[in-house]
Amino acid sequence: MADKIEIVDEFGEVLKTVKVCEGQDGFEGVSWEGVYLYGAQLAGANFKGADLYMAGFFMANLDGANFEGALMQGVDLKEASCVGASFRNANMGRDNIGGAAQLQGANLTKAILNRAKLDGAEYDGRTLFPKGFYPPSHGMVETETKNSDD
Repeated sequence: MADKIEIVDEFGEVLKTVKVCEGQDGFEGVSWEGVYLYGAQLAGANFKGADLYMAGFFMANLDGANFEGALMQGVDLKEASCVGASFRNANMGRDNIGGAAQLQGANLTKAILNRAKLDGAEYDGRTLFPKGFYPPSHGMVETETKNSDD
Protein backbone atom coordinates (compact mmCIF):
# COMPACT_ATOMS: atom_id res chain seq x y z
CA MET A 1 0.00 0.00 0.00
CA ALA A 2 1.31 3.46 -0.88
CA ASP A 3 0.96 6.60 1.19
CA LYS A 4 0.95 10.10 -0.22
CA ILE A 5 3.10 13.02 0.85
CA GLU A 6 2.11 16.53 -0.15
CA ILE A 7 4.92 19.01 -0.74
CA VAL A 8 3.76 22.53 0.02
CA ASP A 9 5.21 26.02 -0.32
CA GLU A 10 5.41 28.64 2.43
CA PHE A 11 1.74 29.57 1.82
CA GLY A 12 0.49 26.00 2.16
CA GLU A 13 -0.15 25.59 -1.57
CA VAL A 14 0.46 22.02 -2.76
CA LEU A 15 3.37 21.92 -5.23
CA LYS A 16 3.51 18.16 -5.73
CA THR A 17 1.88 15.02 -4.36
CA VAL A 18 4.18 12.04 -4.15
CA LYS A 19 3.28 8.38 -3.62
CA VAL A 20 5.57 6.72 -1.09
CA CYS A 21 5.70 2.94 -0.84
CA GLU A 22 5.34 1.19 2.48
CA GLY A 23 8.70 0.96 4.21
CA GLN A 24 10.18 3.81 2.16
CA ASP A 25 11.89 6.48 4.26
CA GLY A 26 10.62 9.80 2.91
CA PHE A 27 12.09 10.53 -0.51
CA GLU A 28 15.06 8.18 -0.20
CA GLY A 29 16.23 7.06 -3.62
CA VAL A 30 13.61 9.01 -5.62
CA SER A 31 14.39 9.95 -9.21
CA TRP A 32 13.37 13.57 -9.62
CA GLU A 33 15.49 14.77 -12.50
CA GLY A 34 14.43 18.31 -13.39
CA VAL A 35 11.67 18.59 -10.77
CA TYR A 36 11.00 22.22 -9.80
CA LEU A 37 9.86 22.89 -6.23
CA TYR A 38 10.02 26.68 -5.79
CA GLY A 39 9.72 27.58 -2.09
CA ALA A 40 9.03 23.99 -1.01
CA GLN A 41 8.91 23.30 2.72
CA LEU A 42 11.05 20.17 3.04
CA ALA A 43 12.84 20.68 6.37
CA GLY A 44 14.12 17.33 7.66
CA ALA A 45 13.25 15.44 4.45
CA ASN A 46 15.29 12.36 3.56
CA PHE A 47 16.71 12.43 0.01
CA LYS A 48 19.46 9.90 0.69
CA GLY A 49 20.69 8.45 -2.62
CA ALA A 50 18.12 10.43 -4.63
CA ASP A 51 18.61 11.46 -8.27
CA LEU A 52 18.03 15.23 -8.19
CA TYR A 53 19.91 16.10 -11.36
CA MET A 54 18.92 19.65 -12.46
CA ALA A 55 16.24 19.81 -9.73
CA GLY A 56 15.04 23.24 -8.65
CA PHE A 57 14.75 24.10 -4.96
CA PHE A 58 14.86 27.89 -5.33
CA MET A 59 14.00 29.53 -1.97
CA ALA A 60 13.09 26.14 -0.46
CA ASN A 61 13.36 25.31 3.24
CA LEU A 62 15.67 22.29 3.39
CA ASP A 63 16.89 22.78 6.96
CA GLY A 64 18.11 19.48 8.41
CA ALA A 65 17.38 17.57 5.19
CA ASN A 66 19.49 14.53 4.30
CA PHE A 67 21.05 14.51 0.82
CA GLU A 68 23.69 11.90 1.63
CA GLY A 69 24.97 10.29 -1.58
CA ALA A 70 22.46 12.17 -3.73
CA LEU A 71 23.14 13.05 -7.38
CA MET A 72 22.70 16.83 -7.41
CA GLN A 73 24.59 18.01 -10.49
CA GLY A 74 23.05 21.22 -11.83
CA VAL A 75 20.72 21.56 -8.81
CA ASP A 76 19.27 25.03 -8.11
CA LEU A 77 19.61 25.84 -4.41
CA LYS A 78 19.59 29.62 -4.90
CA GLU A 79 18.38 31.38 -1.75
CA ALA A 80 17.45 28.03 -0.19
CA SER A 81 17.79 27.50 3.55
CA CYS A 82 19.91 24.39 4.14
CA VAL A 83 20.89 24.98 7.78
CA GLY A 84 22.20 21.73 9.23
CA ALA A 85 21.44 19.74 6.05
CA SER A 86 23.70 16.78 5.26
CA PHE A 87 25.34 16.71 1.83
CA ARG A 88 27.81 13.98 2.81
CA ASN A 89 29.00 12.22 -0.38
CA ALA A 90 26.51 14.18 -2.51
CA ASN A 91 27.60 15.02 -6.05
CA MET A 92 27.09 18.72 -6.79
CA GLY A 93 29.99 18.80 -9.24
CA ARG A 94 29.78 19.80 -12.89
CA ASP A 95 27.56 17.66 -15.09
CA ASN A 96 28.51 16.09 -18.44
CA ILE A 97 27.86 19.32 -20.36
CA GLY A 98 29.55 21.62 -17.84
CA GLY A 99 26.43 22.73 -15.95
CA ALA A 100 26.98 23.82 -12.37
CA ALA A 101 25.03 23.56 -9.14
CA GLN A 102 23.69 26.99 -8.19
CA LEU A 103 24.20 27.95 -4.53
CA GLN A 104 23.92 31.75 -4.79
CA GLY A 105 22.37 33.15 -1.64
CA ALA A 106 21.93 29.72 -0.04
CA ASN A 107 22.26 29.38 3.73
CA LEU A 108 24.52 26.39 4.37
CA THR A 109 25.43 27.23 7.97
CA LYS A 110 25.99 24.07 10.00
CA ALA A 111 25.56 21.98 6.83
CA ILE A 112 27.56 18.77 6.61
CA LEU A 113 29.67 18.90 3.46
CA ASN A 114 32.09 16.04 4.23
CA ARG A 115 33.22 14.33 1.02
CA ALA A 116 30.64 16.25 -1.03
CA LYS A 117 31.75 16.75 -4.63
CA LEU A 118 31.50 20.52 -5.18
CA ASP A 119 33.89 21.22 -8.07
CA GLY A 120 32.37 23.92 -10.28
CA ALA A 121 29.42 24.63 -7.95
CA GLU A 122 28.65 28.35 -8.01
CA TYR A 123 28.11 30.64 -5.03
CA ASP A 124 28.13 34.38 -4.40
CA GLY A 125 28.80 36.86 -1.61
CA ARG A 126 25.40 36.13 -0.04
CA THR A 127 26.03 32.39 0.32
CA LEU A 128 26.57 31.37 3.95
CA PHE A 129 28.86 28.41 4.66
CA PRO A 130 29.69 26.36 7.75
CA LYS A 131 32.33 27.89 10.00
CA GLY A 132 35.83 27.24 8.62
CA PHE A 133 34.61 26.13 5.17
CA TYR A 134 36.64 27.66 2.33
CA PRO A 135 34.78 27.22 -1.01
CA PRO A 136 37.76 27.65 -3.41
CA SER A 137 39.55 24.72 -1.75
CA HIS A 138 36.62 22.55 -2.86
CA GLY A 139 36.73 23.79 -6.47
CA MET A 140 33.73 26.07 -6.06
CA VAL A 141 33.40 29.18 -8.24
CA GLU A 142 32.36 32.58 -6.92
CA THR A 143 29.98 34.50 -9.18
CA GLU A 144 28.97 38.14 -9.07
CA THR A 145 26.20 38.94 -6.59
CA LYS A 146 23.10 40.06 -8.50
CA ASN A 147 20.89 42.83 -7.16
CA SER A 148 17.15 42.12 -7.16
CA ASP A 149 16.81 45.21 -9.40
CA ASP A 150 18.96 43.63 -12.17
